[in-house]
Amino acid sequence: MLEDYNPYKYLRKAQTTKFRELLFPILIIFISFALSYVWESNLLIILSLVGLLGYINISIRYRIRQTIPEESGPNLILAPLNARISWIKANKIMLVKKWYYTCEFRTPTAFEIKYKLNCSKKIWFEQKNNLPGKLVGIVPMKATCELEIPSDFKVMVRKGEKIIAGETVIASQNY
Repeated sequence: MLEDYNPYKYLRKAQTTKFRELLFPILIIFISFALSYVWESNLLIILSLVGLLGYINISIRYRIRQTIPEESGPNLILAPLNARISWIKANKIMLVKKWYYTCEFRTPTAFEIKYKLNCSKKIWFEQKNNLPGKLVGIVPMKATCELEIPSDFKVMVRKGEKIIAGETVIASQNY
């Protein structure tokens, strides 16, 4: 069941991407430590701290929660990413993801729904999916997502509420 919502090959791709980005900070740390045996300089300590902060930053941005939706179905719309509700206007909801929130993007519903995802980096594992709550991509940086909710659905969240990808019910048809 967990494999259906969090496919191993997608988790492996996310980890591979993370490790690729971690190479530069790790290289900075090793070079600064190696050079510190030859030269004693505060600049090398600062350089190693910069590398360490880069390592921590990337590690935080690429976290993924392996989850199974508690409830799903054709009459529910789940949160596609971990974010806060910025605003709700009629049938549109704006989600704002901070850089330190976990990076998964999950299928919001079993049917086609319109959304605009604005971010500097996104990696898709698959484009179309009809299993609500399934991991379909990652967004490791900050992002905004505008969801367009069908008119026969009732919004179940409030402005300022923190939502969890694949778990929080954003809208329901059976209210």
